[in-house]
Amino acid sequence: MTRLICPACTAPSLTLYTQGILLCPYCGTRVIGEAEVCSVCGHENPIASEQCLNCGEPLTITARVVLRQGRASREPFFLSRARGLAARLKSQGDQASEERMDRFREMDRQRQARDAENLALQQARDRRLLIASAGALGILVVAILIGLLAVVLR
Repeated sequence: MTRLICPACTAPSLTLYTQGILLCPYCGTRVIGEAEVCSVCGHENPIASEQCLNCGEPLTITARVVLRQGRASREPFFLSRARGLAARLKSQGDQASEERMDRFREMDRQRQARDAENLALQQARDRRLLIASAGALGILVVAILIGLLAVVLR
């Protein structure tokens, strides 16, 4: 029985992972039949590919060395994709926050309008009560004066 060699790191011990998928225990490369699965984005590439056709991630040890020599600080595809998403997510969050703030401002404006209306109604009720009280007091004073005048004139 021949041992299968990993196309990425040339380790001589690919093992059966699941149905039709071989896995390298050293570098984690998955090989599907006549295709190699990119460990970063999961794209199936032809078995002889040096780089992933989808994200450009090196698939063989040689490609990894060559790419790292050219770009020492190269970040993985998933990280650059996440950074791209972060700006969009921040923008969406800022927009949603602004929309919530606008709703709060509108609610506050409506509350202030209701408060002003209630205050005007209360002031009108207070004025009516004051006028009625002053009228009743006036009538009481007149009644008392009439009573005193009647007592004095007898």
